[in-house]
Amino acid sequence: MMSSGYGGGTANMEYMTLTGLATANFSSTMSTPYTQLVARLIHEWSFSQDFRYAVAIHPYEGIFYSRISAYRKFEFNRFYYLGSKYKIIDQKENWL
Repeated sequence: MMSSGYGGGTANMEYMTLTGLATANFSSTMSTPYTQLVARLIHEWSFSQDFRYAVAIHPYEGIFYSRISAYRKFEFNRFYYLGSKYKIIDQKENWL
């Protein structure tokens, strides 16, 4: 995957990956689509809608950039993140 940024902007890369939309095509005043665009839309397309059951996992807290509501609009059936009702369990101890 080619990143359009380094050392930040990961929420924008995440948005572009989930939707297939390049933020370079948006207005220069839109710095974060999660909070400026998705929050205002009733429905947002993402690749998750191509599946009967879709699960998303984010390795950090889901509250940043309104990810919890955004992933709901992206129609993920489950969204795992630190602090979610779906617990992330470290399986490392079971590795060989």
